[in-house]
Amino acid sequence: MLARKYAENKATAEERAQLHLFFDMMQKTSSYMTVKTGDIKKRKILNNISNNTSGRLIYKKAWSYIAAASIILLIVSVGFFSETIFSPGYIVQKTESGEKKVITLSDGSIVTLNGKTTLTYPEEFGTMRNVELEGEAFFKVKRNPDKPFVVHTQDLETKVLGTSFNINSYSEEKAQVSVNTGRVEVSVKADETAKVVLHPDQQVTYKSHSLLMSKSNSDIYSAWTRNIIVFNNQSLEEIARILENWFAVEIAVEQNDVRDLKMTAKFRDENLENIFKSIEHLKAVKIDTITPKHFHIRAK
Repeated sequence: MLARKYAENKATAEERAQLHLFFDMMQKTSSYMTVKTGDIKKRKILNNISNNTSGRLIYKKAWSYIAAASIILLIVSVGFFSETIFSPGYIVQKTESGEKKVITLSDGSIVTLNGKTTLTYPEEFGTMRNVELEGEAFFKVKRNPDKPFVVHTQDLETKVLGTSFNINSYSEEKAQVSVNTGRVEVSVKADETAKVVLHPDQQVTYKSHSLLMSKSNSDIYSAWTRNIIVFNNQSLEEIARILENWFAVEIAVEQNDVRDLKMTAKFRDENLENIFKSIEHLKAVKIDTITPKHFHIRAK
């Protein structure tokens, strides 16, 4: 069931977005709803739904009225009531490797998507501005203190009122938030007590269930939006993943110390061939062309 998948943190971005949008609409339309439904409470509610109902939770991409009616019955069965449940439309924007896309949301906020990224959001926001992100995006959030803007990624929630910041959530093992302007609050979904507040030129990295703060020029982390590739003391293994996403290619790195070699460099509007030449020169490695889209980095 969708409810169980969400409770176990196994739901896809689209499935999570449907449920977040449902809770958002409940709070918008019900004059009786006084309970704040944070992520942890949502999971508890959905666990109750999974455990106490025998019916199947039906959902469709466009949220049919039948699905909405089914959810009403489930909510009533666990003690909640909403006057009117609408079936809000939502939009899923996706990019492929090597592609970037600029999106303007209904509130005027602007989101730039990097390659291999999925953003899910409602056509119109309710009392909360909730969006779901998989991949990397740069946000310029329209200020509205009455409607907080929350970005949901796999492990983190990033809450803002009006600011600009970058989120990188490509890796299942590591996520990073960097602030350019304003202030954001980053919290861990699995632990409500684990949260930090970031100011301009501050970053937080979530890895191994821990939040690690750092401070550096945030322009480095959003340089991709200006068509600049930045390697910030990163390993050749990490660099290979960046180049794969940027140029829509596949790069294998030899299984030895080569993948751990670190490099710092910046390239503006540069082609892949010249970047490879720089890597070979600076790190004394050889990059073989297997096919026009497949490459191998190895020791000389």
